[in-house]
Amino acid sequence: MTDSKTDLSDPKSTTLFEKIALKEAMKKQEAYHYAMARKHCKSFIDAYVECSKDLTISVAWMCRAQNQEMRKCMTEYEANLNTQSHSE
Repeated sequence: MTDSKTDLSDPKSTTLFEKIALKEAMKKQEAYHYAMARKHCKSFIDAYVECSKDLTISVAWMCRAQNQEMRKCMTEYEANLNTQSHSE
């Protein structure tokens, strides 16, 4: 059994099971943040998808503006979520 005062950031004081549990929790949090970012940026994602329909390699330059807007929205939203979760 582990002590409730275990410092999970200290690799010497964590058990393998604690490390695995922490990694799984972090993966779930990242997936949640990504899902929330997709929901928040849906209009930008839809614009990029619409632009890229029926295109192949030309999507790189034909839809550059939509791609940049979509990525900017996703990056900013995820950064805001990460900032909020670290401040709590």
